[in-house]
Amino acid sequence: MVFWKVISATMSLLFIAWAAFQANDPDPFLWILVYGLAALASILFLVNRLPIALPGVFAITGVIWAMVLLSQAEYMELSAAIELCKEEMASMVAVCSWIPQKLMSEKWREMGGLLFASSWMAILAFVLFRAKKE
Repeated sequence: MVFWKVISATMSLLFIAWAAFQANDPDPFLWILVYGLAALASILFLVNRLPIALPGVFAITGVIWAMVLLSQAEYMELSAAIELCKEEMASMVAVCSWIPQKLMSEKWREMGGLLFASSWMAILAFVLFRAKKE
């Protein structure tokens, strides 16, 4: 359990930093809340006060929310860009350095942050569940 406490302390600092970096985001309060909740859950885990429902609900909600964002992302445009890039690569015309720009859109970044936070919450829920069984 000491291993998970060290990881949780590290994750809480990471989520606090990410929450602080949201000040320049188009919707800062929402993302400060998301990362703040992840930091709070990590801190509660450190002091053995984290109820198993909190990370479980967060993980499920975050994955559903990420899937909604995926449906809103520019996937079709990105897919077409990849196909065009394959053609360009076959003719050695370009190296398609513009594709990462497509992946840097707001929706893709938000989805990545949600999936990262949700994954961590799922891990915390699993660790709590396993510790409760023992």
